[in-house]
This record gives sequence, C-alpha cells and structure tokens, in this order.
Amino acid sequence: MVIPFSRGSAWEQPPPDLASYSFKNRIVYLGMSLVPSVTELILAEFLYLQYEDEEKPIYLYINSTGTTKSFGIQRLMQSP
Repeated sequence: MVIPFSRGSAWEQPPPDLASYSFKNRIVYLGMSLVPSVTELILAEFLYLQYEDEEKPIYLYINSTGTTKSFGIQRLMQSP
C-alpha cells in the first residue's frame, strides 16, 4: 500500500509517522488528560493551523472514555 502523499513506490521511502500525517491534514488529536502541558500543546497546534490558513477547517479528534469532561469539551467546541 502506498501512502497518498508519498512519491515513488512504498519500497523507496519509509512511510510518514502518524502525527505528521495528521498535522498535515489539519487534524489535532487529544488522547490523554488535559493537564497544563497537553493543553498548551493543543492550543499551540490550533493557533499555528489557524495562522497557516484561516479558511480551512481544523479537526479535533478526542479519544475519550466518555466522561462528563469530554462532553463539556465537545459542547464547547460546537458552540459558535
């Protein structure tokens, strides 16, 4: 299987790491607790992606157990 943005055959180049592929496609992934360092990183990614292109959407993927905190984050992200 050839990675979509890879040039040549898959045997010529190693596949890109998942974090780089996601960031290139404007996907921010939250998969751990919102401690200050994680929150700062997420905000930095949002700010950079918005600076890069204000018109393109940014996607936030939340890997959560479904606690009430995750519902609060989801409601906040959906608010205008």
